[in-house]
Amino acid sequence: MKALRIILVALAFISLQAHAEDDRTATRNVANEKFEQVKKAAEQGDASAQYGLGLHYVDGRGVAKDNAEAVKWFRKAADQGNADGQFELGYMYESGKGVAKNETEAVKWYQKAAALGNANAMRRLENANAQSRAEAELSRKGKILSSLDAGMYTYIELTESGKTIWIAAPTIQVKKGDTIRFSEGAVMSNYYSKSLNRTFESVIFVGKAAVAN
Repeated sequence: MKALRIILVALAFISLQAHAEDDRTATRNVANEKFEQVKKAAEQGDASAQYGLGLHYVDGRGVAKDNAEAVKWFRKAADQGNADGQFELGYMYESGKGVAKNETEAVKWYQKAAALGNANAMRRLENANAQSRAEAELSRKGKILSSLDAGMYTYIELTESGKTIWIAAPTIQVKKGDTIRFSEGAVMSNYYSKSLNRTFESVIFVGKAAVAN
């Protein structure tokens, strides 16, 4: 799940990305056996060792870094019901490391890990749900043509579904070419802006807006 650079409303998404590596670091409580010892136990089917071996490949501890090999061992651990392995496999799907990025698969494995009590997976799911709610609130989007800053508002000219419109959003940093998401708002016809000394034929005043990749 890599995704939107939320500027105004999707603070949850920022949190989602900021905690990603912290979450993964918190799962590294596997014993500090040497690579060969962990590999031997993993090959014998020990789920905890399989998870640990995956970490060795991710971090390059005792072996060259290899995300694809890490995914292989995380999956073996996950399939045996190892919650840490399930969490790591979810993260690999979310980040697209060693496997094609797939948010659906990431959520599936986070859910499995959470069901087993993995706190990191629970947090990831909570943040993902918050992100989804934020995105749903920003139901409209368009491509920015120009913008004008005016006190508490930024007036933005954009194209939406082939139509050029103006919106006024709480002050936000944007540039031409950006894609912007915004909420529904109140349409004002023949609106005169004193700060800009300009009359807009039509402008939509929106409560929330965010720039997306």
